[in-house]
Amino acid sequence: MRFANSILLLATASLAFAFDAVISKGLWIGTDSTKPGVSLEKIFADRRNHVTATSSLLQYYGSDNSYVPRDMIPAKGMNSYDAFKASVENSPAFIDVTESKVQMYADTDLEELQEAIRSAYPYQQDGSLVALNLVSSIPSKSLTLRGTQVVLFSLVEVFKPSKQETVEVRLIELPIVLVVDDQGHVELMGHLTQLTVLTYKVNSEWLHESAPLLAEYVKKATTVKEFVQIFTTLDEDEEEDEFTQWVSSNRRLYRNFPIAF
Repeated sequence: MRFANSILLLATASLAFAFDAVISKGLWIGTDSTKPGVSLEKIFADRRNHVTATSSLLQYYGSDNSYVPRDMIPAKGMNSYDAFKASVENSPAFIDVTESKVQMYADTDLEELQEAIRSAYPYQQDGSLVALNLVSSIPSKSLTLRGTQVVLFSLVEVFKPSKQETVEVRLIELPIVLVVDDQGHVELMGHLTQLTVLTYKVNSEWLHESAPLLAEYVKKATTVKEFVQIFTTLDEDEEEDEFTQWVSSNRRLYRNFPIAF
C-alpha cells in the first residue's frame, strides 16, 4: 500500500510531493576566472570572481539553514533542504528564475533512466552531464534507508560557460522510489515522476553594490570545488559493485567536458 501511495503521489502533478529523504550532489560546469588570493569583498565586487562569489553564497545559505549534505544522512535533510531553497528563492543575489517541469518515466535500467533524464532536461549544453550525475547519485546500498522510500535526488549546479558573462544557479530535482531490503541493498521501481529545473541568474550588479555587506555576513570564501564537495551527500556504498563500475566508465565518456565531479 505504501508503494502504491508513493506512485500516486509521484504521478499526480497537482499533489504535493511527500519525500522520505534527500540525496544531494553539487555540480560545477564551466570556467572560473576568480583570481586566487583576493579578498572576500573583491570576490563579490568583481564580476570576474563571481563563480566563487556564487559558490560562497550557496554555502552560506546552506550552512545558515543547516543544509550541509556532506555531513548529513539522507533521511535528515528534507526540512533543511526546503529552507535552503527558500533562501535562494528570496535572495536578491539570484534573479530572473525560470522553471521547467517535465513528467517522465523512471526506469529500473540505469542507462534508460539516464537517457530519459537527458531527454526531459530543458537545456542541451549540460543535459548529458546532469543526467549522468543524477543517475550516479542513486546508491546501490544504504546504511540508513530501509523499506520503500520516496527519495528526492537533488543537483545544485553552478553553471558558467566561457562565452557566457552571467553565472547561473540551477536547482534540479528528481523524485525516485527506492526499495531497500534489510541488508541495505537498493532496488529501483519503475514509475512516473517529474524532473523539475529551477534556473536563476546571478545578480552581478547587486553583488558588486553589496560587496562590503556580503563579505561581512558570509565571512569565508568557498571555491567552486569546495562547493561541489559540501553539497554532495556522503556515499554510503561500502564496496565497488557493477553499478559503481558502470558510473566510472560513463564518467570517462565525458572527460573532455570542463566539469568537477
